[in-house]
Amino acid sequence: MRSLRTRITLLATGFTFAVLLLVAGSLIAAQQRQLNDAVDAALSDAVADAQLELGVTFRSSGGVRRGSISREAVRILATNSQLIRADGRIEVATGDLRDVEAILDPETAFSDELAGQFRTVVSNRGDRFRVAATPVGENFALIIGYSMADVDESQEALRRSLMVILPFLAGLLAFLLWIVTGRALRPVEAMRREADAISSSQLQTRLTAPRTEELGRLAQTLNAMLERIQNSVEAQQQFVADASHELRSPLTGIRSQLEVNINHPEAAGREEAEQEMLNETIRMQALVEDLLALARSDQGRQHVAKAWVDLDDVVLSEVAAVQHNGIVIDTSTVSAAQLIGNADQLRRVVRNLLSNAVRHANSRVIVSLVENEAGVFLTVGDDGPGVPTAVRDKIFERFIRSEEARDRDSGGSGLGLAISRTIVEGHGGTITLDPGSGSGARFFVHLPSTVVGS
Repeated sequence: MRSLRTRITLLATGFTFAVLLLVAGSLIAAQQRQLNDAVDAALSDAVADAQLELGVTFRSSGGVRRGSISREAVRILATNSQLIRADGRIEVATGDLRDVEAILDPETAFSDELAGQFRTVVSNRGDRFRVAATPVGENFALIIGYSMADVDESQEALRRSLMVILPFLAGLLAFLLWIVTGRALRPVEAMRREADAISSSQLQTRLTAPRTEELGRLAQTLNAMLERIQNSVEAQQQFVADASHELRSPLTGIRSQLEVNINHPEAAGREEAEQEMLNETIRMQALVEDLLALARSDQGRQHVAKAWVDLDDVVLSEVAAVQHNGIVIDTSTVSAAQLIGNADQLRRVVRNLLSNAVRHANSRVIVSLVENEAGVFLTVGDDGPGVPTAVRDKIFERFIRSEEARDRDSGGSGLGLAISRTIVEGHGGTITLDPGSGSGARFFVHLPSTVVGS
């Protein structure tokens, strides 16, 4: 594959060479016109002298054939001329036309219609002549001509010169373009080497921005991309570390209980230990399902069927199913609301918000659902301690939990809100935390009544 430097050099050189060829062609044509005009001017002067000295006219005229001309009169012409008979024989020849056969055929030379017209002809020796002819009397035709040898030699000399000059200029241009493009692309090559040296363990390295405006913007764009890659890799690494930590806790509990049961089969409380292992297994299964849901959303595989959903029925059924633990759940402001979406995913959002609210509430959870022209609005709030300021801005990120939630046995995995945000955004909506709630936490979900696609 050719390099950019090579392609630029070849294209620019080829284009310039084509332009030089056009210029050379124009120059040759201009020189030819100029030389032909000079020959025609000389021929015109010779014709004028002949008309003056010999009394003949080089125009079609009814009286031209009544005159006559002598050999001596033709010989005194200081030009190249031939006096030919009607049968083509040469009566008198002077100058360059002396050693050639009749330069024009009799039919052309004796034609009144062609009398005085300049034309270019080739002699029997292969030489080119610019000639004019006119009938003289009944038996003769006078031809005056100038050789085009000087014109042809000048043209050939110019062509030979251009054949040397044009390749030289093209080669010189290619050399200069190669040098200039090399210097211009040197910062790009430096950036390429820097980028090539960046490994997965050196994602914090950034490219040096060149001084030129265009390459500087390119370096900024690449550095922004490197920053996004670094953030993505760091988030993935943190995700794996957090997932490993969350999975280790239930596995450790299950292993401890199994070791106790194996080593002390006669010990009391076996049923309680098995129930605890079951609870840890259920917790681990829920965590794995959450991790799988997030992994699928990251890979863009959240393509699910959507249909009309009665969200009020979903909310009320989840309220009835959630473990209240003595917490009062107020659903008095839940009204009918219908939208297009995936019922299972929306049920998961409601379940996550309710479980989160019940887990942190002191005594009361309030659920509200309304629909208007702007869409469907779901609000879930509790009277608990609220969200600490330190984690408020990151509450929808993965594995984000307050220290209180981490210390309590009922603390979640820290994935519920992240999954809820992914689902809500997949339905074209938004989920936010009310920053102005005095006590407790209040989450707002806004969903459009209809969502295009599936």
